[in-house]
Amino acid sequence: MGGTNSQLQANANHTPTKTYKGFEYSNNKLLISKDTFQAKFNPCFHDLSNLLWNYFKHDHNDNFLHIDQYQSIIDCLSSSQDKLTIFIKLFKSDTLNESDIKILFKWFTLGKSLQSETWQMIVNSILPPNQDGLYKCDELITSLKRKCQDICNDLITILLQYLNDNHSFDLSDFNPYKQCSGILTTDLLWLFSTCLTYPYKRIPNSCLLHTKPLECEQLSHLHCLYNSTSHGMSLTRILELTFDYTGPIIVLLKAKEFLFCLLSDQGLKESLKPFGGGNSFLYQIQPKFTRLVSGNLGTDSGIIYANFTTKTSKRGLLVGHQPLTTLSLKYLKISMKSNIILVYQCG
Repeated sequence: MGGTNSQLQANANHTPTKTYKGFEYSNNKLLISKDTFQAKFNPCFHDLSNLLWNYFKHDHNDNFLHIDQYQSIIDCLSSSQDKLTIFIKLFKSDTLNESDIKILFKWFTLGKSLQSETWQMIVNSILPPNQDGLYKCDELITSLKRKCQDICNDLITILLQYLNDNHSFDLSDFNPYKQCSGILTTDLLWLFSTCLTYPYKRIPNSCLLHTKPLECEQLSHLHCLYNSTSHGMSLTRILELTFDYTGPIIVLLKAKEFLFCLLSDQGLKESLKPFGGGNSFLYQIQPKFTRLVSGNLGTDSGIIYANFTTKTSKRGLLVGHQPLTTLSLKYLKISMKSNIILVYQCG
């Protein structure tokens, strides 16, 4: 462990001890002051650095942290199999209120502020039910692991960069969401980075940290094939621009207050036989975030059916396990037409 700027120093007994920037000897002990420790972190992590300090300090000296305690922070973040629990435990409580959870999500988004409608969606469908405004920590951990399994990975990577003196760029200037447009907002792309996996994520050619890429960087390759706002709401254009692309694809459909996301690991194509493998899914994003259809349920048939030309068979885009049906009939119980459609290739 230890970054490029870590070094070995000898203690009073001439035993090599790894240390880091900001440590000084005091009474034959390598110590770092609280101010120096907190200065290693971006200001958006001020609360987090304070909680880390208090959790790992293990003594009554509020002003200095021993090198062994500092190293234990790095070891814990590096080796723990349950990294989400680390951050929940920092609050030293069995329950968290909404303000605590907003702080938690501020860390997870690397200082990014979420829109009010995104936060409302998180409260309504990602967080567990609360009791008198309090969320049980064990239920919170279970819910986040199930719905957003990668939610703390980027935070872990950034913190280890800070602690190992290996940070190479200003987080304030970091923007991995340049491909966002229209209904593919920065909030939505961040949410995708917490729950999507391969084949929709890809390791970029150049990682900002010169180490394993952040989860949010692994969606930087998305390329828009079709945008109904600029291309026009045209079935012909959709077929021309998006069908027969065989790589993984993301389709966003906006209809009134509803937002759906269809993920196909086999692209889009006209086929009288259902397609879409185990990594194909249908999500409802707004107003409630939930997985409606999953391709990895062990069935042999696909979950997507698309037919716009053969008049003797059912026409349209249908999603689900047998029997396949339209979104409006099965999930919304109302008749509606999509007013915005975006299609992104992920290959």
